[in-house]
Amino acid sequence: MAPWLVHGLLRQDLPLSVASAVMVFLTGAITAMKLWFEQPPGRV
Repeated sequence: MAPWLVHGLLRQDLPLSVASAVMVFLTGAITAMKLWFEQPPGRV
């Protein structure tokens, strides 16, 4: 999604830039939470 954000910024396309920025933020948040809350294998 980051390349679409750059593309939208370069084209000065506000809807594309906003949508891409939201997706980059949400993807980063999900990845961070997955890494933060992940339990070691074998533990429930």
